[in-house]
Amino acid sequence: MKKFANNKLRVLHVAATSTGGIGFNLLMLAKHINRKDFELSFAIPPDSPFYDKIAKEGVNVYSLKISRRPFKLKNLKGLYDLWKIIKSGRYDIVHTHTSVGGFIGRLIARINNVPSILWTIHGWSFDYPFGTPLRRCLFWAIEKFLDRFTDHYVAISKNMQEVGIKAGISDRGKVTLIYHGIEIGGPIDGGNQSGSETKKGNPVVGTVGRLEPQKAIDDFLKAARIVKEHIPQVSFIIVGDGPLKKDMERLSITLGIENDVVFTGWQENVTKYIAGMDIFCLTSRWEGFGIILLEAMAMKMPIVATRVGGVPEIVEEGKGGILVSPGKPEELANGLCLLLSDAKIRKHMGYYNAEKVKTIFNVKDMIKKYEEMYKGFFK
Repeated sequence: MKKFANNKLRVLHVAATSTGGIGFNLLMLAKHINRKDFELSFAIPPDSPFYDKIAKEGVNVYSLKISRRPFKLKNLKGLYDLWKIIKSGRYDIVHTHTSVGGFIGRLIARINNVPSILWTIHGWSFDYPFGTPLRRCLFWAIEKFLDRFTDHYVAISKNMQEVGIKAGISDRGKVTLIYHGIEIGGPIDGGNQSGSETKKGNPVVGTVGRLEPQKAIDDFLKAARIVKEHIPQVSFIIVGDGPLKKDMERLSITLGIENDVVFTGWQENVTKYIAGMDIFCLTSRWEGFGIILLEAMAMKMPIVATRVGGVPEIVEEGKGGILVSPGKPEELANGLCLLLSDAKIRKHMGYYNAEKVKTIFNVKDMIKKYEEMYKGFFK
């Protein structure tokens, strides 16, 4: 393999957000990658607790103030700042994330002759279920243009990989599939007991996520109302914050279930709330992966989720949970009622999910694949 400064590969990660699954994935890389072989740096916005957590791992973290919205003026300043970071960093690899981070990061890296330039496919802008056909065509054209500045892609799910290939963005040989992984045996694992085994009282159905259109919390609430008609003693919990929080609180009142739904707001430690659930629910309209599912599954939660993006690769229908169509609260309610009526099935699914996380979605295997991929570029 090629000799590097200090015998280490210098890798810069660039992203337009440090929240959610992207932030968590970057944190796992910062915590677990082999420091003897790799020197990691991060250029990310300081808008999330993940920013501070990544910095505490002793890696180089640059405060990159850019927006995920492509037409914000602040992105011009961010472009200039990133130019200085990449030009002075002498990186062997620039690994980009998000649409905006991927756009400016790949262009600047190529202009500065970075040997290897990557983009992780967390989602395709042209594939999201909103926007006009013209807007989707524009985003497709941008991704097609950026392929010439991309040496390799990382797909977080087979679905994300196939969407890009079928759209003609790139070919299969330029894509490596690496699932997200979580730490097993730590606080995220929740010990040996599931929420349904340790909690007493009425059954609880919950979800965790940012309250924004993607997560379809309105469908969760509409399904909750239907479930209440069949199982009156059930209660619901929504963990998270976001621009639609007030709207969702008003919707719960309109549906007449405001006394049965708890909105916790943003929480640092979501695992303690997941531990109090009997069923974990994900109602997203689209998802590249859905890393929160891994947290719930590791805690032996049965799942009811929408059949979107990479979700079917995580939750095995009939074994680990029930999958339903997005935007169909009636289907969602039927799935919830089915599991709420059978504690034995819930327990079986919960144990199946915990075992699947340990064998497929663990951080050790994830990091090994990243390290092998990075080194493989320089053999």
